[in-house]
Amino acid sequence: MTPYRTLAAGALLAIVLLHFSSPAAADPKADAVSLYERGRFAEARPLLEQIDAAGNADGPLLYRLAYCQRQAGDPRAAATQDRAREALENALSSATGLDVPFYLANTYDNLGRKDDARRIAAEATSGVEAGELPRPENGARMFQLGKLYADQNLEEQAVEWYTKAMDALTEEGQSRGPYVRWASRFLAERGFRNEDFDSAQKYYGALTASGAGQAVDFDRQAVALVRVGQYKEAAKAWKQAETLNPGQGDRARYCARLAGMATRLEMPGQAPSGKGWDEFSKEELQALMTDQANQVKSIRTELAGIESLTAEDRERLGSALDRIKPVFVAAALEYATRGHSIREAAFFGGFAPLLFHNKQWRIPAEKGQKGKKKRKTKPAE
Repeated sequence: MTPYRTLAAGALLAIVLLHFSSPAAADPKADAVSLYERGRFAEARPLLEQIDAAGNADGPLLYRLAYCQRQAGDPRAAATQDRAREALENALSSATGLDVPFYLANTYDNLGRKDDARRIAAEATSGVEAGELPRPENGARMFQLGKLYADQNLEEQAVEWYTKAMDALTEEGQSRGPYVRWASRFLAERGFRNEDFDSAQKYYGALTASGAGQAVDFDRQAVALVRVGQYKEAAKAWKQAETLNPGQGDRARYCARLAGMATRLEMPGQAPSGKGWDEFSKEELQALMTDQANQVKSIRTELAGIESLTAEDRERLGSALDRIKPVFVAAALEYATRGHSIREAAFFGGFAPLLFHNKQWRIPAEKGQKGKKKRKTKPAE
């Protein structure tokens, strides 16, 4: 082979390698779908528009484009969605997977055609159950199947597939995408509604970790965490709720203080009377909190009247405060987690200082020993 032919062959090989390794050689459809499923709609949109302009957009891609346009406030979104509907309807009879029925059901739902959406969803899930359509093998398809069951109000089946989707998406490294947000909200709200607080705190945690949590989500996450005894995490969630909505953050601020106090206490499973916390009415909880607060006031009054505290005084009064505190905190948390206004109760009951002033729960230092603590009491968070 002549040097010229060797050079030419090498140049040709370099061109071929450059072609297959360049960004232009990437699959734009796969890239667009990947960006879309990760919630990166602004980045997916130009790729989808290029595919559409080239005449290569099928129904599912047109639906994704319409959604991206709607997110961007593009007035073309409605027309794109109509094109998607037509393409999806035409493709339905030959569909071999869940993409077409999933996006067609969503399109009908967007258009207010609820009966049509349920019909398409039922046909798709029946197809999977009969083996006519493949069972989903990745997180996105598991989510699609869960959503199709949810469209029919088949909650148990939706929970099964949303749960599988959450596990799969987490394993796939997609813990912040739109499918995680949708599925985790569904599972969290169901758990909270059914008082399955282990499930509720888990999925509210996934929702808030995804970056989509609102103040109410953090509040419910905190309530669920209190119900399962995770007071430190509950305090953090309530602090986040306050940060997101500082103008209406009183509930979160009061609750965070209570949860912080609970982290340093052995919380009683029932009231001193032996009555379970769930057996108390709202009024009974108010009365119990007020009674405990009045006992603290009596101790503070006695302390003020003692000129020189003996070791016996310190032990007696300190032990009394130690007995009162967990009962007071438990009653207040029960009251707050039911959704009652703990701030209002504290204001009218006159016990707000017990939440925000740690010295209310301490025996004062001896004269001449200011700042020294005779009893080890950790401040509330």
